[in-house]
Parts: sequence; C-alpha cells; structure tokens
Amino acid sequence: MAIISAKRLSYGLFVSGLALLFSLGAWQLKRGFEKAEIAALSEAGENSVVELTHAPANWQDLNFQSVTLNGQWLTEKTFLIDNRLNQGQPGYEVLTPFQLSEDKTVLLVNRGWIAKPKNRKLEIPPPQIVMPLAGRLYLPQKGFTLGHTFTGEIEWPLVILYYDFAALSEALDRALSSVVVVVDEQHPDSLTRIWRPAIIPASRHYGYAVQWWGLALTLLIFGLIWHRRARLIH
Repeated sequence: MAIISAKRLSYGLFVSGLALLFSLGAWQLKRGFEKAEIAALSEAGENSVVELTHAPANWQDLNFQSVTLNGQWLTEKTFLIDNRLNQGQPGYEVLTPFQLSEDKTVLLVNRGWIAKPKNRKLEIPPPQIVMPLAGRLYLPQKGFTLGHTFTGEIEWPLVILYYDFAALSEALDRALSSVVVVVDEQHPDSLTRIWRPAIIPASRHYGYAVQWWGLALTLLIFGLIWHRRARLIH
C-alpha cells in the first residue's frame, strides 16, 4: 500500500508540475500578445492628435492616443505616486487633476517625475498654464495590489501607491475619469518624464514562454523515461 501511495504521489506531483509549467508559458504568451497590442496602439496613436474639450463616448477608443487638452488645472490637490525610480534615485510621479473646458470632466495628468527630498519639504513646480496641453492618454491597469493605495489622514500632496480611481475620487471629492494623460516632454509643464507605454517588450514575454515550455518538455521527457524504467523493474 505504501508503494502504491508513493507512486500516486509521484504521478500527482509530476502532472501538477507539468500543468504549472505549461500554464506559466501560456500566461507569458498572453502577456506578450497584450504588450504587442500596446505597442501597436502606441504607434498608431502617434500618427494623429485628438483634441479634447469634453469626455468621449468611450475612453477605450483613445487608449495610447496623442491628445491635446483644453481646460484648466486644479492645482489645489495633487497626487504623488510613490516608489518611482529614475536612474536609481527614488522619487514620485506627479499627478495633477485637470478639468476639461466644456463638460467639466476631471482627469489626472502625469506631469512627470520629481526626486524625493531627504531633509526638506517637497516643492512641486506649479503649472505654467500653457494651453492646449499636449500629451499621451492611456488607461492604467490596477494590477496586483496589497492594501490600500493610501493610508492614514489625507494630506496634500497625497502619496499613493497605485491607481485606484474610486479611492482617488473620494479623496479628491470629485469624480475622476479612469484615464491618465502623460504630458509631452517638450511641454513647459512637463517634469522629468519616465513613463513608457510598456516596460517589458512583447519579445521578452515570448522568450519567457519558450523557456517555461522548454522546462515542461524536459520534465515530460524525464517523466516518460522514469515511467518506462519503473515498468521494466516491475
């Protein structure tokens, strides 16, 4: 009985390991397709510019689109995304609310990166109010998160960990559209730009998928050899 149980356990571990490796490869392939789509959208978005004075019928249609905004900055309250590195130096990305001129839609504008001060108060250069405001619009993904985007008392500028538009709207006391516009580097209101459409290219995900499937194939071959030897012994 003990031998049979050990065999079943071995088979179970083998099948589970094989399934895990194939799943990881499939997940990396899926991520590669997503990154390829982002790259295609980003390239297409560079070829035209959409002027925004009000919210479109569907923000998804403008994902990674070059846009110009007409309206006004809402500089009283600013968000700072924490844990942003630039050449190894810690800092924040500055997110300032912006109100479109026609329908008063409010969205966040990523002005860029600013270094985290060590022994002094953070000083954020105010916008120069140069209109129209040119940038790239995208729909950020919340992704995997732990805990709340901010904790404790609300103090401005408010340090956050990730995009949670429901929580940010509540803190701002105004409805926020679930989009971000990254200011063009050439615009006077741009700080140091570190944002990129995709950090890891699609090709790297495809490479990871091949690696996982290669490990799965290796495990399968060793499993077949082990099974054959076990049958010959018995």
